[in-house]
Amino acid sequence: MKTKASFLVVLALTVVFAGVAGAQQAPPPGYQEPPPAYQQPPPGYEQQPPPAYAPPPGYAPPPPSYAPMESAPMPVLFGAPGQLVISDDLLISAINTRESPADNTTGGTTVSTTAIQLRPAIDIFVAPNLSIGGQVSIAWYADDDTDASTTIVGLVPRIGYNFPLGSKASIWPRLAAGYYFRSDSAGAGYPSASGYIFTFSAFVPVLFHPAPHFFIGGGPMFSTQLVSKYESVDQTTFSEFGVQTTVGGYFGGR
Repeated sequence: MKTKASFLVVLALTVVFAGVAGAQQAPPPGYQEPPPAYQQPPPGYEQQPPPAYAPPPGYAPPPPSYAPMESAPMPVLFGAPGQLVISDDLLISAINTRESPADNTTGGTTVSTTAIQLRPAIDIFVAPNLSIGGQVSIAWYADDDTDASTTIVGLVPRIGYNFPLGSKASIWPRLAAGYYFRSDSAGAGYPSASGYIFTFSAFVPVLFHPAPHFFIGGGPMFSTQLVSKYESVDQTTFSEFGVQTTVGGYFGGR
């Protein structure tokens, strides 16, 4: 009996030691031990994405750090089509006038004159920077001693072209042809007389635009009489050079 029991004990110990030795054998090539606390998912398990973040109750997102700015409309520059221009040319000239006889003979006289005139005008730009318009000139002179008076009314159509020099300046040269009617009255009991004059003139002002829809400027001017008649008699014609100023405003445009 003792021999049989000893055999069984030895057999059991052999099996235990064989299992321990088998457990201590080196792992096969390429084997990686799982990380600590790693548990093999059960068969059929599919990994789910983490739940989306939900803000706590009562949470309000902060306001944006900036608000989008609305683009300001571009200002309408001087010379836009459809623009209406109202201006007044103030002529201040201290000039030498060369008068030539009506019969075109040699000679003539040179006189110095000073003139101040106000001439309101309206122009419209029919195309970009291209303007057409006209002036009205009204002058009245009276002699308190003799009751003599002179009235001159002029209509001066003109055409111009504006050359922008940025948003604050431009050059607006204009060519004009004018017709002036003159009526003289020598007083009660005396017959009146009349005449007319055709002129050609050019004005090249440099304009400054210190504020929207407003300009002021000035530049050289030239004017010459083409025809001058008084009581159907040819009169002396003359030409003049001077410096002329202008001021005005403009409206509309697209």
